[in-house]
Amino acid sequence: MNLMKVLHQNETMLNFTCQKLPKDPASIILQFGFLVCLVFLICGVPATAGAVEVPDVVGIPQSNAEAAIISSELSVGVVTSANSATVPIGEVISQDPAAGINVVSGSRVDLVVSGVTVPNVVGLAQAAAETAITAANLTVGTGTTANSATVPIGNVISQTPAAGTNVLPGNAVTLVISLGTAVPDLIGLTKAAAETAITAAGLTVGTGTTTNSATVPAGRVISQTPAAGSNVPPGSAVALVVSLGAKVPNVVGLTQAAAEAAIKSSGLTVGTVTTETSTTVPAGTVISQSPGAGTNVAPASAVTLVVSSGVVVPNVVGLTQTAAQTEITSANLTVGRVTKANSSSVASGKVISQNPAAGAKVEAGSAVALVVSLGAKVPDVVGSTKGSAQTALSTAGLKVGTVTSANSQTVAIGNVISQNPTAGSNVAPGSAVALVVSVGTAVPNVVNKSQAAAQAAIAGVGLTVGNVTSVFSDTVASGNVISQNPTAGTNVSPGSGVGLVISSGPPVLLMGVQNDPKTGPLVNSLYRLRTDGVVSKIGNLTHRTHGLAYVGSNLYSVEELTLAKQAGTPPNLYRLNPSTGATLATIRLSLSTGESLEGGRGLATEPGTNQLWGLLVVTSEVNTLRRLVTINPTTGVATQKAKLFGNFMDLAFDAAGTLYAITDNRPVSGGAVAPARIYTVNKTTGATTEFLNVSAGAVAGQPNFRESETIGVGSSPDLLYHLSGQHKVTSGFTKNILFEQIHRTTKARKAIALSGPDFFVTTALTLVPPTKTNTGTGTPALADLDASGTTDLIWQNTQDGSTAIWLMNGTTIAATGFPGGVPAAWRIAGVGDVNGDGKGDVIWRNSTSGTVAVWLMNGVSVTSVGFPGSASLAFEISGVGDVNGDEKADLVWRNRTDGSTAIWLMNGTTIAAPGFPGGVPMGWQIAGVGDVNGDSKADVIWRNGASGTVAVWLMNGLGITGVGFPGSASTAFEIAGVGDVNGDGKADLVWRNATDGSTAIWLMNGTTIAAPGFPGGVPLAWQISQVGDINGDGKSDVIWRNGRSGTVAVWLMNGASISSVGFPGSAPSDWEIQ
Repeated sequence: MNLMKVLHQNETMLNFTCQKLPKDPASIILQFGFLVCLVFLICGVPATAGAVEVPDVVGIPQSNAEAAIISSELSVGVVTSANSATVPIGEVISQDPAAGINVVSGSRVDLVVSGVTVPNVVGLAQAAAETAITAANLTVGTGTTANSATVPIGNVISQTPAAGTNVLPGNAVTLVISLGTAVPDLIGLTKAAAETAITAAGLTVGTGTTTNSATVPAGRVISQTPAAGSNVPPGSAVALVVSLGAKVPNVVGLTQAAAEAAIKSSGLTVGTVTTETSTTVPAGTVISQSPGAGTNVAPASAVTLVVSSGVVVPNVVGLTQTAAQTEITSANLTVGRVTKANSSSVASGKVISQNPAAGAKVEAGSAVALVVSLGAKVPDVVGSTKGSAQTALSTAGLKVGTVTSANSQTVAIGNVISQNPTAGSNVAPGSAVALVVSVGTAVPNVVNKSQAAAQAAIAGVGLTVGNVTSVFSDTVASGNVISQNPTAGTNVSPGSGVGLVISSGPPVLLMGVQNDPKTGPLVNSLYRLRTDGVVSKIGNLTHRTHGLAYVGSNLYSVEELTLAKQAGTPPNLYRLNPSTGATLATIRLSLSTGESLEGGRGLATEPGTNQLWGLLVVTSEVNTLRRLVTINPTTGVATQKAKLFGNFMDLAFDAAGTLYAITDNRPVSGGAVAPARIYTVNKTTGATTEFLNVSAGAVAGQPNFRESETIGVGSSPDLLYHLSGQHKVTSGFTKNILFEQIHRTTKARKAIALSGPDFFVTTALTLVPPTKTNTGTGTPALADLDASGTTDLIWQNTQDGSTAIWLMNGTTIAATGFPGGVPAAWRIAGVGDVNGDGKGDVIWRNSTSGTVAVWLMNGVSVTSVGFPGSASLAFEISGVGDVNGDEKADLVWRNRTDGSTAIWLMNGTTIAAPGFPGGVPMGWQIAGVGDVNGDSKADVIWRNGASGTVAVWLMNGLGITGVGFPGSASTAFEIAGVGDVNGDGKADLVWRNATDGSTAIWLMNGTTIAAPGFPGGVPLAWQISQVGDINGDGKSDVIWRNGRSGTVAVWLMNGASISSVGFPGSAPSDWEIQ
């Protein structure tokens, strides 16, 4: 390509460049260099290695031109289009760089191609637009749609490129097609706002309607047609449904609940609800509403209701029945059921209560039931205590009227015998009820009656015979009543026991004598001497007695001279059979000082303590003094208390405990004959005070020279008996012996003539204790520690082993004491009178060694302690009772290993005889010991723990005389105690249910249940601690202990019934009743 051609082709650029050249020389030089470079650029570079010549592509189709450029190792640059009147569409009009110029390989070649003018298709239907585009040698591009308020649906809103644009053939023309007008969202707008929005969208407001809505406020659009977002032709009509608001439903006549539900379902709220009475609209039904039914209101508006409360029930309480019925019917109601009832406050015939109550809202015509008063009903107070009766009457709205007293054989003291008006009567409230209150049964006067007649008289007035004892009497015939307790005329509870003291006739003394040695061999004998002078022989003695005394039921004799005196043998103490004089036991005497003894000169038993006292003679002091001693009848040990100077021959205690001693009238140590005198003696010092000179004032015709003076206690606290032997006559001995009664206070003397067999010298005298009887009087109280006839309570502290005693007088504590304590290994195993002195003793067992110990008791004091023996720890003491009838408690043992049994027959602190009755299987346990058949011998009661069966061994000492099976009981019941609760002389069984606290009693008759009973129940915190006669009425009572509070309670029993309840006191929980 030549330079001129190039310059021609680039003429315009050159002209521009030259026009812009600066006019100063320096600039001209600089810019000339630029032009040179530009020329090279335009015209190419000289052909050198690596240069490429631009091909000529003008006038050829675009595709061919681009292929030629690429094949020349160049690249296609910018391709533009231009209209040309000469160059066919699609062919190259021009190129840059021009053809023939050498350029660097890879350089760009720009092309101008003959182009197409884009047609105007706006406003055309889409189909027509696409036809026009393709006819213009163009293509339809990807189109879009859009809403338009002016362009009809389906027509072109706009195009790209725009109409008239020159583009390459085949270029795409994209179209925006009209969807028509989009319907605006009008829901919730006010009608005016909706219509404005419609016209603004190029639409028209169509025909509108109105309706109620529970959610859309009045005047606002509920719905529209077409729906919001719909595409419609511009100018299309949009129909509206406009809200009239919520429509108030008609709830009049509906129940309140139904009305409220209807209001809420209508999009409204329940406003204020008020009630008013109505005689036509049922209670709970809507009478009226506001706004009224059909009213259009804003959604959630409140609808107030007036609800019927129905008819208000009038208050007719306190009105007469007639007036009440009138009130009810006047209120458009009816009278319902009328019932009658007692009332402690409402007068007869008046309304006590109504249903429905006054003020209640009910439907018209509803029934009102009435309870009409019959007046106050008189309660049944017969048999109640006066206090309980008064409470019951007050509760019934009545008051106690006149109260009178009367005896009753059936109603307890203080309880109501009868009432007026009678129970169940209807009376005016506040009326008085007269009461007749029992003062109990008047005890009849049975003094001087025979025992049988007395018992009949007592039973005839509803009482029972209590403790019966026998004593001697100089004035009351044998078998007749000397005294009674309570005394005649005393008012007592029905069924109470009346204790009797029965005369055994004149007092009886036992005396030791020597028979006439001139009519036969010298015989030492035991005689019975009545205080009326009648003498009878009992039997011969093996020794010459010079002192007789009873300790309990045991008769002891001390010998004057031993049969082997010459050999220096000490004297003996003998235990005699008082019925025969036979020796039962021989106990060698020894003096605590160790001195040698010649013999004895008197015995006496101290009342209260049951201590045996004696006068002993030391060998070297036969005619000078006597030793005053206490004697242990078990061991024979005599403990010296004092020395008595003089020829003292006998001792005696009066009932008050005063000790008397009498001297012989023989000389002392060869001196002159001294009168026989009675002295009182200080037991501690031995000091004597003359009481009476018994030699002075002798009976006329009788010599004063007597020997073998003896004295004895009398049948009353004020009497002593004096017996003086005579040895200076040769015949008619009895007629020459002085027997007299001496009054202790006045010292008056009364001689008593003797009658009966002849005897020679008297050597001893003692009063026979009254025979104890128990005819229908219950069983003896084993725990009677003070011989008061009542059971006492002995306690042991589980912590320190100390003991305490409550001496009881009924439900009252008469006295308390603390005998002492023992080490922890010792536990109380039982209580019983082991020495026959009428006082319960305490039996101890050592849980470590098995040793048994006994406290001989006198009330709250321990008089002595003994240790009978010991047993294997496999054995335990299971019961205490007099199994052989000798009035001494014995010990019943059970072996916990092999089931064998053993018995110790006791004589004080000595085992008189042991025995082994037999054994039973281990399923059986000893439940108690008591005389169930009334033979005065305790029997053994067994219980089978598995079957509940009860068995009884009837005992006779160590032998079993019979076995019986009275019955069985639920294993929930346990035998809690054995005692004679009905005073028939037979032990009964007291049961306790460990599950529900109930109690039961089996009244026993041998091995048969005479009658069962159920006294009642108490809470399980209470446990039966003991069964014993606490009030001395001959009937065992039940002693309770509360394990929580420590309180003690007593049921005083009358058979299977509780006659009364008492609460003696309480003790801390670490003390237990034994």
